Amino acid sequence: MAIRLEDEYTNVTPASASYPGGSFKNETAFGNKDGLPYEKKWPDDIQGILQKLLDAAGITPSGTPDTVLASDYYDALVAIFGFSQVYDDTGIADAYELALRSGSEVEDYQDGQVISFMATNTNTGAATAQIDALGAKDITYPDGAPLLGGEILDGSFISIIFNGTDDRLELWVWVPAAYDSVMTGDETFIYSYQKERVSTLDAGVLPRNFNPTGTFPNGAKEIVVNVGATDDIIFDSGDLAITIVPGDNVSFVFNGTSGSWEILEQPFAGSVGTFANNANGNPNISDVLLDVDGVVAESAWESVGPTGSGADNPWSAMDTVPSDADWVEIRVRLLSGETGGTPFNSLTTTLYARKTGGSQGVGTDNEIGTIFAQLNSNGSCSGSGTNKDTVGVDSSLHFDLHWTSTFTTTIDISLVLVGWGFNT
Repeated sequence: MAIRLEDEYTNVTPASASYPGGSFKNETAFGNKDGLPYEKKWPDDIQGILQKLLDAAGITPSGTPDTVLASDYYDALVAIFGFSQVYDDTGIADAYELALRSGSEVEDYQDGQVISFMATNTNTGAATAQIDALGAKDITYPDGAPLLGGEILDGSFISIIFNGTDDRLELWVWVPAAYDSVMTGDETFIYSYQKERVSTLDAGVLPRNFNPTGTFPNGAKEIVVNVGATDDIIFDSGDLAITIVPGDNVSFVFNGTSGSWEILEQPFAGSVGTFANNANGNPNISDVLLDVDGVVAESAWESVGPTGSGADNPWSAMDTVPSDADWVEIRVRLLSGETGGTPFNSLTTTLYARKTGGSQGVGTDNEIGTIFAQLNSNGSCSGSGTNKDTVGVDSSLHFDLHWTSTFTTTIDISLVLVGWGFNT
């Protein structure tokens, strides 16, 4: 193991700050044997690096010469490079004071330098850190945005990277797998660690609120999954209150421009968003039909919407459609018949739809279902058909219907709600 010069030899220079283990000295005159018979600079140079290794690693020389089997200097290298990026924090919240765990001193900040430390305080907002009193630097997100609070948690392991160009320390963002909670009451959450998180929640035996608090960066995403079996999770941000029923999940995104949370709208195609009726497995949201010809006046635009929404024709099937949906998908069934008509005449029944508030008249651009039949020689005919189409809805989930028919004996127009979705 490593030896200490001052303990082993008398003809050496005593310990000093530069050489805490002592250093060589030259003979006062050749042959006096009170120093080295050659310039001491060479062995001192060797002793300097060896003793620096021990000092930096905090290793006390064992007094035994190093061997391959046991080496103080090798242990020092392992300690130094093993903790080359690990720092200890002795600061306070929002002002972190860092020093290398290896005991070495850092002479300056270096571009790209990685600094990892175990935080001893949770930040409450914007924060700074400094190494060995080299000057405090702002800790930011990689885009330069300041911390908001809660990104650095007491007892958590944090990594930051020095950006020499912008003279700041950027948070190395770690993404936890998820936030899991069996809720015993309403909970709030703050922005922490990442722009996207999955929160798996169980409300227990009562409905629970899960509310964002504080400031969030533009694009922050919170996915709420209700894994409970009994009660609802209510995502309540003041401007937006959405209920997530057991077994369901909803994605929310923070709009930095408006400063509010929104349901994350995804582009849907076809019937994506359709739900199967849990009672019978039918491929529709609700088995409640809308008897169009029975409630909507012929040749007039009338609105349809959820119960209590103020629509001309309430349709309870619409009650489960999300409040910010852009369109609904409906399946149209048309059935018409005639007896006693003029032989060989042609008859039609046609249904049109538009987003409530629209100015479109009836035409091929908003025709969602039609049937055509020709009377036989006895003056009778029948026609039937189904069609599936999407219809835009307004902010109250209203859409308008308009129908016409040249049949007189039998006319049956009905709708089934099979889906909903968002525009891109």
